[in-house]
Amino acid sequence: MNKAVLKENGIDYEQGVARCVGNTALYETLLLSVSESDSLQRAKAEYADKNYEKLFETIHEIKGVSGNLSMNSLFASSSELTEVLRAKDYSSPDLTRLFAKFVSSFESSLDAIKKAKEG
Repeated sequence: MNKAVLKENGIDYEQGVARCVGNTALYETLLLSVSESDSLQRAKAEYADKNYEKLFETIHEIKGVSGNLSMNSLFASSSELTEVLRAKDYSSPDLTRLFAKFVSSFESSLDAIKKAKEG
């Protein structure tokens, strides 16, 4: 896996492998499982449907996974969004801005994982 591509997109490969007790195969498998999940699509649908309680659960789950895998940019954007959703201030302009930031970060992470896998 191309570590430089991951790093450029806020994914700390070395730290992630360390969290997996040095098991690079496990870490890479976990990263690939994120890229194959439907989490982003679920989040987009929940946001569009204004199902904010379910969106909170999905974003909180992504926050945990991204933190554990040292996907630092995604972790940061999901953390910010989680706090707005936790406050249940659904009319806040921050919600729209932070959701867009989260989607962009997630898409960048997915693209980076795909590129890193290719070489």
